[in-house]
Amino acid sequence: HKHHSQIRFLDARISPLKTKSGQIIGAVASIQDITETVELKTMIQYLREYSDRIIDSSPAGILVTDTMGIITKVNKAHERISGRTKEEILGRILYKNYAPNARQPVRDGFRDVIATGKARSFRYQLYPSSRKGIQYFHIHLGPLKDDRDQIIGVVQVIDDVTKEVKLQRELH
Repeated sequence: HKHHSQIRFLDARISPLKTKSGQIIGAVASIQDITETVELKTMIQYLREYSDRIIDSSPAGILVTDTMGIITKVNKAHERISGRTKEEILGRILYKNYAPNARQPVRDGFRDVIATGKARSFRYQLYPSSRKGIQYFHIHLGPLKDDRDQIIGVVQVIDDVTKEVKLQRELH
């Protein structure tokens, strides 16, 4: 097939050709065109960065875990909602990332998603020590599956629904 790029990437290797006594009598050279490999690696890197930008652009907090509940990915909105940095969140166990009153529902929801492959949603209240007062969050936990439909983790989406809850209460 035809290559469209003008720049080619080559892997060149040269080794001495020696007699049994170790005298160099020549060289063996090999040159391999690795342009496609380099282009594929570049495309994979681009797609990773692209998917990270999509996740980071979400106004909802997004967090991804493996099947053991270890957090492997987190977006900027989740950092803002949780008040923790990516470095503080990555590698932690999902439910330990929450206030004590939310740990059990998150743990149970996570285990249920892993066991059944079905999404779970719930709401919880947070009583922070900050001036914000009581906050309400809607948490959605869904299975992350590979191309063979096997569960490889859980995707959590968290929304701050405090304004909506307070408005509903004012209306009733």
